[in-house]
Formats: sequence, structure tokens, C-alpha cells
Amino acid sequence: MSSIPHFTASGGQVSNFSTDCQVYNFQMQVWSEPAFSGHPPTARAAHSCDVVNNRLIIFGGWNGKVALNDVFILEIESKTWTELPTFQHSPVPRNNHASTVLENRIFIHGGHDGSKWLDDLWALDLSNYPEQQPTWHRLQPSGQPPAARACHSLSRVGGKIYLFGGYDGSRCFGYLEILDFDTLTWIQPSVSGKAPQARNAHAMTVVGRQLFLFARI
Repeated sequence: MSSIPHFTASGGQVSNFSTDCQVYNFQMQVWSEPAFSGHPPTARAAHSCDVVNNRLIIFGGWNGKVALNDVFILEIESKTWTELPTFQHSPVPRNNHASTVLENRIFIHGGHDGSKWLDDLWALDLSNYPEQQPTWHRLQPSGQPPAARACHSLSRVGGKIYLFGGYDGSRCFGYLEILDFDTLTWIQPSVSGKAPQARNAHAMTVVGRQLFLFARI
């Protein structure tokens, strides 16, 4: 499954909340829904899905009634799902948070817990998995942290994480904030050019050393 580039989509909401996991084969230009074993994620939307060491990691989301903070790992080679045991120290349940990966860690910021907007920053360290269970760490960088929000984006370029957009219940955000991992400091950069209009629920991805932003205002 890993010898040919693939794109994987998991869960989401159509008319009901979904549990399916579908794979797009870039070479064949074909969608498929492989058979998976193990313990798959329960139905949800507004979760995060990241890849670390050829493993797909699902965190959090919304099941139509409550926010979630469980973690599921898909071993891509064996097509096997595992639900991680309950953590003693972990983020509160949330949906519409933002996530990105740096080395063997997944970074989670913000989101909504069903009643309030969140501004916390967490890292899930998978460096020693599966020999040791992953561990959550709450990070508290110096500098001015981003305001509480959901439906924003986190993108890693080099040793920095770029946060953009989002919504806090009353307004959308339209500026970049950068977390510098060399100093573990939040930075509000001065940028030139015509800035994008404030927005939430957009998509942003990295190509080389450029950020590409698309849609939703």
C-alpha cells in the first residue's frame, strides 16, 4: 500500500456521521475502500488525521452529541486499527481543532469542546511507539499566544508552525502567527502583499517553502 502514493480520507459527515476509511491511488486514479481489521474509530466529523512513520493517527472530533478526545492509529502496511488506552494527561475533548506534524510529534491547537472555544497547544509524542505508548504534553510557549479559536489551520515549514485564520464565535481571523521551535516562541510577523480576507474552515497546505490557501470565508 505504501509503494504507490496514496491519499486517505477517514470519517466525516454526509447525512449521518461516517466511519468509513477510503483510499485514493494517485497512479491508478481510483478510489477504494479496503478492508481493515482491529478497532476502528467510531463515527465522527471535525477530527484531525495525520501521518507519522507510515501510521495514520485520528484524534478527537464530534459525533453529533459530544466532542471527543480519543486517539486511533492505523498501521498502513497491515491495515490494522488500534485504539490507544485512555491517557492520564491529555487534551480535553474537542472538534474543529488544527493539527500538524513535526518529526515524531503531532501538534494540536485550539478547537471547540461543545461549549467554549479553546486556545491550548498540545503535542502527542510517538517517538517510541509501539514499544512505548505515546504521551501527551501541553506546551506553553513564550510570546503572545493566538486567541482561542476553531476551524483554523496549522502548517509546518522547516522548524516553524504557521497558524492562520479560524473563528471564535464572533469573528474570523485573517493573519499569520508563527511558532518558532528553536526558541519555543509565538511570533506575529510583519508581512507584505495583499493579505487574504479573514476566514475559517479553509484548507492550507505546504508546497516546498510556500503556503497555499484555498476557499471558505
